[in-house]
Amino acid sequence: MLRLVLLRRLASSLPALRASLERQAAFFDLAHDAARSGRALSRRDFAHVFPRSDDLDIQLALFPMILEAGAGAAAADNAAAIRCALAAAHSDADPKAGALARLLAACPVKTIVFCDARATVRHLVRLLRGRFRVAALAGEHGWLGADPATRREVLRAFAPRAQGAPAPGAALAADVLITTDVASEGLNLQDAARVVHYDLPWSPARLAQRVGRVDRLGSAHAKVETITLLPPEPLERALRIESRLAVKVRRQRAAGAAAVETPRGAAAAAQLDWCDRLDALSRAGAEPAPAGAVAAVAGVVDATVLVITVGGLADAFVVAGGTARADPPHATALLQRAGGATPGALDAAAMERSLAAVAPLVGARLAAVQAARWRSPDRDRIARRLMPLALHAARQAARAGDSVRLATLDQLVHRLARGMTAGEELLLADLVEQPAPLGIRELLAWHSGLPPLTVAHAPPDVTLIARCS
Repeated sequence: MLRLVLLRRLASSLPALRASLERQAAFFDLAHDAARSGRALSRRDFAHVFPRSDDLDIQLALFPMILEAGAGAAAADNAAAIRCALAAAHSDADPKAGALARLLAACPVKTIVFCDARATVRHLVRLLRGRFRVAALAGEHGWLGADPATRREVLRAFAPRAQGAPAPGAALAADVLITTDVASEGLNLQDAARVVHYDLPWSPARLAQRVGRVDRLGSAHAKVETITLLPPEPLERALRIESRLAVKVRRQRAAGAAAVETPRGAAAAAQLDWCDRLDALSRAGAEPAPAGAVAAVAGVVDATVLVITVGGLADAFVVAGGTARADPPHATALLQRAGGATPGALDAAAMERSLAAVAPLVGARLAAVQAARWRSPDRDRIARRLMPLALHAARQAARAGDSVRLATLDQLVHRLARGMTAGEELLLADLVEQPAPLGIRELLAWHSGLPPLTVAHAPPDVTLIARCS
């Protein structure tokens, strides 16, 4: 595994390889010092040298494989090998970066370049700034050219339309976004017309996530170009990244995955997911019908289809023979057939009976959504860990006679103790994962950004989008 990590860093860039080698060297020096003092290394020592946020290929679970207790001689041998590799990992030539620069110059469209390593992101920014309007994202850190910038500033400079922001001035705009996979999830970047896989991930799902930031509803482009830079042949033989991805793609197709992406572009799955099929069906028609629209067609199946949003998520129900069931794939197939069918007479009474049959299912969904607000089996694991920090600060405030701060801390303790929504816990998890130490000030800032404890949470909205009989 460690050999693969280093080979992947070499395939990315020499700066990325050097950064990994330097961390390895620092770890082996730490191990050697620990062995001389008769001390065994801990997972905390490992995490200090290999922070999870810096290198996603390093896992703390590998710690026992890296160093056995008291293996001072092995550490010394490994350190010597690492120093030898570091001495060889220096060159001014970078044909891979040169190929990227030629691509950007030949066809200047908005482009996202995905890299594996932060060191590669910084390396490409240094090489390309001045020739192109470059922005970069790596974790929580961003750059506009050579200048540090916030994540929000970077996204607005590169994709203002997708962010709902006004177009920036020419001096503040960016045509190239270089990023790690931090930008492959949860972001809208439809302003871009091209995705470059500068480094290949291990998973086809990650490939699909990268392209999905651009190739999505709201894009103004008729097509999105995908380009993959494969490693040199000797490295590809050692890593076998493309062949590994090909095997995983075949398995995804066999399982009927909805979206499959390969290093050589998108591949049609055996059957699209029902949401994708519904979306394609809605775009194939004329003007979209308003919420609550109803239609009747003549067909071979006597059934009613209802598409409903519960809490913003779409669901589809089929009512046949007086029995209702949630069956999105069957409902979608019926709607596709109805799209080309002859209009029929609407039976209002039958439609009302269908709605009455579906009502208990919708009610059960609403109850499940409300119940899912609490994570009862292992509720608020993070909150339990942070409770001593809040209580300690409260005791200090009480000793100091600071009633205002004590009242605020009391509210914080109450929030941690009573439980929280899944979204609130995710925000807290993001706070805990930050590389900077977590103190009571950061915890209070998280607390103050949430709705007051006295505010009741609004129930989820339910909207009938369409019904077809």
